[in-house]
Amino acid sequence: MHDPNQDVVELMPSEAATQPERPVDLRPWLIAVTMAGIGALIAGHADLAALAALAGLFAIAHAADLDPRRDAAYRAVAWIVPIGSAAMFFFLGWVISTSEYTGRTRALGLLMSGLGGAASIAAAFRPFANELARSLFAVDVPSRVLRLAGRLAILGTLLSVPAGLAFPVAAQQLQENGGSLVGGAGSLWANLAGLVLLAFGGVGFTVRRTWSETTERLGLLRLEPRHALVIVTGVALMLIVNAGAEWVQRTWFPGLWASDQKVNQMIAGNLTRSETLLLGLSAGFGEEIALRGALQPKLGIFRMLAGISDLTDVDTFVREWLGSLLDYDARRKAELVHTLTQYLEHGGNYDATAAELSVHKSTLKYRLQRIRELTGLELNDPDVHFNLQLATRAWGTLQALHDER
Repeated sequence: MHDPNQDVVELMPSEAATQPERPVDLRPWLIAVTMAGIGALIAGHADLAALAALAGLFAIAHAADLDPRRDAAYRAVAWIVPIGSAAMFFFLGWVISTSEYTGRTRALGLLMSGLGGAASIAAAFRPFANELARSLFAVDVPSRVLRLAGRLAILGTLLSVPAGLAFPVAAQQLQENGGSLVGGAGSLWANLAGLVLLAFGGVGFTVRRTWSETTERLGLLRLEPRHALVIVTGVALMLIVNAGAEWVQRTWFPGLWASDQKVNQMIAGNLTRSETLLLGLSAGFGEEIALRGALQPKLGIFRMLAGISDLTDVDTFVREWLGSLLDYDARRKAELVHTLTQYLEHGGNYDATAAELSVHKSTLKYRLQRIRELTGLELNDPDVHFNLQLATRAWGTLQALHDER
């Protein structure tokens, strides 16, 4: 029986413009990561080397999403995060088990270390990583970048307790051996540079985005007077949350609170004023921009829609742009909306989209032609492209929200 999905639809002249004008070039990132990594190791800044490697991993993930020919390179290094994080959790568990912690504090630390190690190993498998990314980012089919971001998200979430318990132990040993917790201005600058590098890798600078697109995605915009109120409010809320967290720690985990106070004194007592400001810049700006690069932009539309109680207008917008495709999919059990979503997310790249969908290019071209016929829209028109991408993302987010409510 003839399968219409295998029909070959000739590439339209207007579609040729959607193909990349040049292949994805990873050489800038190869140079940056190599120089930063080698320089950091020579200077004794292991944190910069690790952050640079992670930034390079994001860049490779972006490249593989855009160009399937880069998939082999990504697979060769994708194991680093889950296996490395599992090793980290098991090491933290060992530190806690050999420390002087007792009772609930010890039990909690060992439990979270075990959970973190198990979750890290599970995240190495694609089905688990896909479900994790779907739940975090409200997408139908997660990309390599989102799977990587999901792994880092679960790592950061589960790491807080065991790392918080192990750090005072390691800090005490370091102080007894004459070492420094911070390492001076050089170490602080290295940490800040690594975090900024991670942010740029997270959004695909030079791979997926230009300089202006990168700064816009990271929210590096000109400050305005109205932002002063936001800053003041944010600082006030942060102080309130910090005071509450300290009360909980002091009441329920007095041993941990005493250790943290000792560590804070060890850090603050050895820093000059300029180094204290640099520490704040690294911990504040550096960590914020790194999180924006790795996670925040993709969570934006989900957070916005999750806060709306009445989604009628959003549903109307989605139906306006995708209604004919949704109806067709429901009648024929087809995947035109999913196909369109991946096509738009991959910038109109046929090879990358076909690889992500696991279909032949001829099948993809047939589906896109069917989408044009059903919608009457030209996919390469900038305004149409923008509205369709917004509609497909809103549709994916609405599915996740409807499942939750």
